[in-house]
Amino acid sequence: MSAGPSPDASGLLRGSSLLLGTLLLLALALRLWHLREGLPDFTDEAFPLRRAFDMAGWKTGQLDWNPHAFQYPSLAFTLHIALQWLQYGIGRAVGFYALPADVFVAYHSDPTAIVMTARVFGVACDLALIVGAWVIAERLRLGAGPLAAAWLAFAPGLVLATRVINVDAPLAALATWALERMLAHRASGCTRDLVQAILLAGLAAGTKYPALLLAIPLVWSAARKETAVAPASTARSRAPRRERTAALRPRIPDAARAILSVAGMAAVFALTSPFLFLDFTHARFDLIRIADLVGTGQLGSFTGSARVLLNELTVDLGWPGVVLAALAPWVLPRSGRAWAGAALYALVFVLPPFLSRAAYPRYLMPALPALAALASVAALNVCARFRIPQVGKVVVAALLVVPIAWSGTGAAATGCDTTQALARRFIEWRIGRSALIVEEQYAAPLRSSPDSVRVTRAAAFERASAHWRRRYAERPTLHTVTLPLVVGGRGAVALPAQGGGRRWLDVWANSSDLNQLFYQPEVLAAADVVVTSDAVRGRYQADPARYAAAQRCYLDLERHARLLADYRSGAGVTGPRIRIYRLTPELARAWRGAGLDPLWWVREVPARARLELERAVAGDAAGPDTSDPLSPRTAAGMPAPWVLALGAVFDLQVAPFAWSMAAHLAELGRFAEAVPYAEAIVACGDPAAPIVAHARALVADASSAPPPAG
Repeated sequence: MSAGPSPDASGLLRGSSLLLGTLLLLALALRLWHLREGLPDFTDEAFPLRRAFDMAGWKTGQLDWNPHAFQYPSLAFTLHIALQWLQYGIGRAVGFYALPADVFVAYHSDPTAIVMTARVFGVACDLALIVGAWVIAERLRLGAGPLAAAWLAFAPGLVLATRVINVDAPLAALATWALERMLAHRASGCTRDLVQAILLAGLAAGTKYPALLLAIPLVWSAARKETAVAPASTARSRAPRRERTAALRPRIPDAARAILSVAGMAAVFALTSPFLFLDFTHARFDLIRIADLVGTGQLGSFTGSARVLLNELTVDLGWPGVVLAALAPWVLPRSGRAWAGAALYALVFVLPPFLSRAAYPRYLMPALPALAALASVAALNVCARFRIPQVGKVVVAALLVVPIAWSGTGAAATGCDTTQALARRFIEWRIGRSALIVEEQYAAPLRSSPDSVRVTRAAAFERASAHWRRRYAERPTLHTVTLPLVVGGRGAVALPAQGGGRRWLDVWANSSDLNQLFYQPEVLAAADVVVTSDAVRGRYQADPARYAAAQRCYLDLERHARLLADYRSGAGVTGPRIRIYRLTPELARAWRGAGLDPLWWVREVPARARLELERAVAGDAAGPDTSDPLSPRTAAGMPAPWVLALGAVFDLQVAPFAWSMAAHLAELGRFAEAVPYAEAIVACGDPAAPIVAHARALVADASSAPPPAG
């Protein structure tokens, strides 16, 4: 006989709408409590929102569907473009905006409107995740849905994740409902269920590349073993119409159905990210960089992420929940195999992050519904095995959920203010424009003069309403420079190879080693104020041998600088610990030493790499003007060939920082201190780059500038 009909999602929710509605209202309240966290300061990386903002054409007036960045597929960007235009339409209808150019200026003045739209979308994805967990659990065992949904409604990680804009929220929602449709098809054999699963899995893959692994549970669902179809007489039976129609269709072999399902998923993925193939040269570069990052870890961390991820699972599900989910295959009955699909799905999203050296807790978000469903079913089966009465089951469920609810409520209560906003207000009020401020990334969100110039010189700024231009001018502009941060990847440069083409030479063990260039004492001696953030400092201090230059800098600041402010999370305040130091005259003199060499940035290049670079660009024999192949200068005082071979590294990582330091020092009238940074650009920068011409002009101006007073 043919397989019986499988209840649809609405059928599994029927009769429990009051309980589900209550859970959703509680979940919504927790997520909306401090959803405005940090605003109007917007320090979130929010890559999909920022990329969509550039694509939407608010600055240029031209919509560009090519993301020109392929760290993620394109669907998340497309969704955010739609959200931003929807927000603009509503804003224009109520008089908030008058022109599209207003969106550009408003975003740089106060991004609250666009950010809140994106965060509300994340909340909606989270609610869909909770409902999906309920339905999946009900498919595994009737009555298991409330416990699974309650786990996710209060999960602290999910509550806080709604304040961060990323691709994982829509990925998790799409992948969860793809699993639900896979389970539905496995139970019924209905083609419509399989088509829906294919569509949702393809959309999930179009949101983030790891979702391509959904092809594995999709094959499990498509290769459903069915018995012989029913005879034509079933047309008059009481079976649903779709089941009678399916019985009359020719049966597709399991292998063919599985292949067609994967092909359909791939087609949906390709349609949602067409520029991945149309702009393959650019995409290939980004994909290789992602692979390097996964292999080497964030900031060169080679220790893996298993401990961090396991801790996140215990925070969201509790140790009992994690143990129940892990033991589910041995606790669940052997008669039904739906649990196998949920377990396979969970492994698809759990194993890759655990094996990767670059993983964040949010990577586990898509796996949480399946894990919660398995854990809830396992808990009920254990209760049934020991014949625990209904009241006892309620007590067990309460014991499992109440600790998570307590933690989730505590997490939702945070976010009244942020350490970064506190640091910004302190610097704007107490320090102002009289000092050069050098800060680490993820510290105070200060507006620098180059940032202001980029906005005010944009064509959209001229087209924007006067109201928004005034709003933008209200916030002070400071002399602030942000230290570069390379998070990972291969520390290699491209060199010409024999016979044409190019070869790669590993200069540093990891590209994050470049960050140490900017923590040399002479480089920071020109700063008046240094601001550190534990979002960066904590990573460096976790590996003191690897990041020795940063450790020496922190130690000098602690011992010899004046600590102006120290902001920590707690009591409703979230964010990394921010410390603000003012350099004392004694520390500034000690750091300055003999002065800043314009070739300061090559000091950390290993001797082995210097020799290999020299051989590659100057031959095995040293040139007549080279006294020492390890020296950064030739006998004539010019940059050595091996230094010039690192030109791409200089142009991408060093030159922007050097120019920022030089320009700010020049604006402050400190030309003598600005010259070494400008000379580095003149000596090593691309001669055709405009920044080199600017640096030459600055050096020329410095030679005619009067000496500073005093």
